[in-house]
Amino acid sequence: MHAAATMTISELGTKLGISRDKVYTLLREGRIPARRMGKDLPGARGGKWLILRAEVCAWLEAGCPGLSEPTAAALALYEPTAAARLLAEEPKAA
Repeated sequence: MHAAATMTISELGTKLGISRDKVYTLLREGRIPARRMGKDLPGARGGKWLILRAEVCAWLEAGCPGLSEPTAAALALYEPTAAARLLAEEPKAA
């Protein structure tokens, strides 16, 4: 899968205006769309989160279902074109 199709925990937190810890909490609670990869492999220590930009964009456009109080940043992104534009941006190379 192309890296631009996915997001990191830090990137998602920055885009939503929330901390990494809050992102992890929301992911574990199933309130942000993502998949946990490798958690069932022998010796795995919890696996890695796979966060797809397209799924997060659709979630934002739907009004962040699963969140009782979406963050102000997420609500600001609710405008579909803004959400799509923001999430479509590829991370800048360091």
